[in-house]
Amino acid sequence: MPATISVITYIELQANVKNISNSKIKKAIEKFKPILDIESIKNMLIKNISAGQKKLVSLFVMFLVKPKYIFFDEPTANLDIKNKDLILDFIKTSMTHDSIFVVITHLIQEVSSIVDHIIILDSGMITYDDVYDKKSDIKKIFKEHTKEEITAKQVLESS
Repeated sequence: MPATISVITYIELQANVKNISNSKIKKAIEKFKPILDIESIKNMLIKNISAGQKKLVSLFVMFLVKPKYIFFDEPTANLDIKNKDLILDFIKTSMTHDSIFVVITHLIQEVSSIVDHIIILDSGMITYDDVYDKKSDIKKIFKEHTKEEITAKQVLESS
């Protein structure tokens, strides 16, 4: 997301790629209003809106252009609980067979309700690649397929 353009310019640029009309943009902005009042920030430069607002603007663009492939890099990082839940619910609700969502995160327990396939990378190597059974303990899967972590106690005892 380019920091030195306005929110509305960014939205219009993304919409133009998909030939989405200004009237459709306006309708989408109105429909998205309960999530983010884009009208109130549309003339602000992206660099001047909060991290949470940036994530919600990205979510709006996804809602508007409906891409086939959607990548989320740490979608809930630096957000309050309300916005974390909102984004996760929006992702879960938006998931269709027509789109592929890729969520990259260290916060595995937060996304456990929305994922259906897990790939774990550890030191640049794929150590796990399988369908996720929601009955499984995602934290246990992660621990079993990553290098053993050092504990604070081990560090303190070695001093």
